Amino acid sequence: MGCGAQQAAAPPGIFFPTFELGGPHPLAIIEGSLVEQDGCLFVTAHSERWLLMWPNGYSAKRSGDAIEVLSEDGRVIGSTGDPIRLVGGEARPIEVGGVAAADAWAEELTGQNAPDRCGHQYWLASGPA
Repeated sequence: MGCGAQQAAAPPGIFFPTFELGGPHPLAIIEGSLVEQDGCLFVTAHSERWLLMWPNGYSAKRSGDAIEVLSEDGRVIGSTGDPIRLVGGEARPIEVGGVAAADAWAEELTGQNAPDRCGHQYWLASGPA
């Protein structure tokens, strides 16, 4: 796996890519909704959606009909269907290098190949805002 990524705990059928958070990283804030679609977790805002990539140690679990995302200390930081506010940034937007370059970058960072159903826009989440 790339860059120290590890397999995150997530419910079966949920793609939950993680990365090693270290060194400089984006500090933008996004406010939107946490959405699960086709086994992928997205933040949606302004009619767009980004596949979320989480720091190592984060995990996801089912809670009733929702999926909750937990920080490395076990705190729930978001639940599908609810608003979420995250620090991070759009990483390798598709406009820079196209789909293949964006996907290759994400795979190198996380050590996981994102399924096509998850799209090609990525948000590197460094934690809750």
